[in-house]
Amino acid sequence: VINYISHDKAAISLKKKLESLGTRAIIIKADIGNETEVKNLVNSTVKEFGSIDVLVNNAGIVFDIPFKEKPTEKWKRTLDVNLNGTYYCTKYFLPYINKDGSIINISSSNGIYSFHPDSIDYDVSKAGVIMFTKAMARDLAPDIRINTIAPGWFDTDINAKLPKDYVN
Repeated sequence: VINYISHDKAAISLKKKLESLGTRAIIIKADIGNETEVKNLVNSTVKEFGSIDVLVNNAGIVFDIPFKEKPTEKWKRTLDVNLNGTYYCTKYFLPYINKDGSIINISSSNGIYSFHPDSIDYDVSKAGVIMFTKAMARDLAPDIRINTIAPGWFDTDINAKLPKDYVN
């Protein structure tokens, strides 16, 4: 299942690539920061596949705005997508994850080391993903593995405006 919110052409391209490799794939547009849309994503997934082996919580947004100028709605949106979205997807997909399945949460090195106050909402949300994963690992073991990956800055849309020497 390829979930997207704004890059439909990329989702279609990925679906075609997966199908060319012999993998069945579907595309579902859903805002994972919206609990109702996550429930619909889960229902569509289960209707198509029945159960899942791996859940990857990979959504992330950032609004690099100085803290003193950051609108509250940007702070809330960042937490809704980055942290609450991880919670929603885990909560609602969990009943359908096969025994010995896996959950992979994508955090960030910013969740470990805060680099700049312009991204404090992002940093807090990704730190929350790390702690969420640690707590859930105890609860889900030994049937379901849950881990966090905390990469540095990669060449993605979210980092497009960063200086090239920042990006790995």
